[in-house]
Amino acid sequence: MAQRVTLIIVALALLNGTARGKPSSAMVQALKYYEAGDYHQASILLHNVIDDGKADRQDLQRAEFWLGKTLYHMGFHSGSLGFFARVVQAGPKHAYHLAALKWLVALVGKLPDDAAVVRKIGSFKPDAVLAAPALKRLRDDLAFLLGQHNYRQGAFSEAVRLFQLVGPTSKRCMQARLMAGMAQVRRFHAREAATAFKDALRAARTLPATPETRRLEQLARLSLARLFYSTRQYRLAVKHYGKVPAGSIYRQEALREQAWAYYRGDELQRALTNLRATPGAEALLLEAQIHLARCSYPQSLAAIRRLEARYAALPHKLSALLKQHADPTDFYKVALQIKQGRGVAAAVAAALRETLGERRLERSLQMVDELDGELKQVQSAPAAWKATAIAGVVLQDLTLQRSLAVNEAGQLARIGIQREVQQIKDQLAQARKVRQEAHAASKRPPGCKGKL
Repeated sequence: MAQRVTLIIVALALLNGTARGKPSSAMVQALKYYEAGDYHQASILLHNVIDDGKADRQDLQRAEFWLGKTLYHMGFHSGSLGFFARVVQAGPKHAYHLAALKWLVALVGKLPDDAAVVRKIGSFKPDAVLAAPALKRLRDDLAFLLGQHNYRQGAFSEAVRLFQLVGPTSKRCMQARLMAGMAQVRRFHAREAATAFKDALRAARTLPATPETRRLEQLARLSLARLFYSTRQYRLAVKHYGKVPAGSIYRQEALREQAWAYYRGDELQRALTNLRATPGAEALLLEAQIHLARCSYPQSLAAIRRLEARYAALPHKLSALLKQHADPTDFYKVALQIKQGRGVAAAVAAALRETLGERRLERSLQMVDELDGELKQVQSAPAAWKATAIAGVVLQDLTLQRSLAVNEAGQLARIGIQREVQQIKDQLAQARKVRQEAHAASKRPPGCKGKL
């Protein structure tokens, strides 16, 4: 067993291109427990190597890396990230710097909010990582995640380059093509964006029909429709909006945006038909504009009255809610209540549910749930382990991470509501202009000028 453990350590050190000396007896003992699957005992001994101040630099590096792996196997994914982060932070001088990448990629699939993990992966030099023979099996995953990091940093050209390196047979292919299209949109390269979105749709046919694959396919379809709309190709936009299926989480957005495409393409009756199935202030505003364009002034004014009756008081109510719960941690509780159908008045809740369903916020809320689950694991762990220093470290890290996640979720919810307030105010201002135009037009001599 001791010889096997030594060989494993040397092999991992060679992954970084530097051979290391033999591990200490304390390290060997810790890894015996790891190999046997006794992760609680392994974590205690590995933390002792780090904490007792007697280990040399080589053993410290070993212990950091293996403790990250041990906590991963124990289900403490946030805790394991903390130790892998130490490895990454140390840079190439750490014997397990490159080896940590495998575990960072694994963590992306375990943590609902992958932002912190992707930032760590993004600290590696892409070309060096993708050329490493030892990481060949992870090449597609790494190309995608490095591209994702660059996209989030606003480096869209580099993001496109990396997304395009993801192979056509990879499970990441569809998502990579979709993200490449989004990056091309941000570069104002419409033709290249359309090609990427179409590639994403083609890639969808090669993947298992999982809920996530279907969601990404629908998002690719919606993205393609939006691209055609932005380039004034309204008929193509209408076609692709229409391919977002009933039951999709994007269906309401697709119907509402398709109504705009019909409106811009002078198919006013079809636009009105769409709007009957799309609730919200934007739909009522567009309905008023369509009736105005058709010189149906009473109907236009009726739509404005409905809009104002439902939404005129809403900005004040939402602003009061924000003022009442100014602390993000407090607002997190409000957001949670709204998602659970509790807390605020029905009209306010209805206006907020779409905002609170945004994926970035949804991931943040799920991250709090993940951390709550890991905290419960600490409480249900063997009593002897809970009394150790490593249990204290894990508990402290999880408590801190949960506090940060709650604060972030509350802040994201507040930002979303503030955006909603401003949007409704803008729509109400546009509605007043439409009403003024409808009143003025109704007093003119008969004769309709047609679409505005």
